[in-house]
Amino acid sequence: MERYEVLDRDESLAFASDSLQEAKGWVLFGVTRGGPTSDYTIYDTESGESWYIHAAEDGSDDYVWSLAE
Repeated sequence: MERYEVLDRDESLAFASDSLQEAKGWVLFGVTRGGPTSDYTIYDTESGESWYIHAAEDGSDDYVWSLAE
């Protein structure tokens, strides 16, 4: 079982990897192709933490990763 699971809006497994960077890259690829940022979260199966992506607040075209609370 991979450590990082990319879960879609319905919490179904969309992608999995042992690399956090690879999981983030998979999500970012979809977002930069027009997918909504709210479609995916990354779940760390070891720590229980989750990350989500959102647009930068400075109005740039950048995206920011944050830990879910």
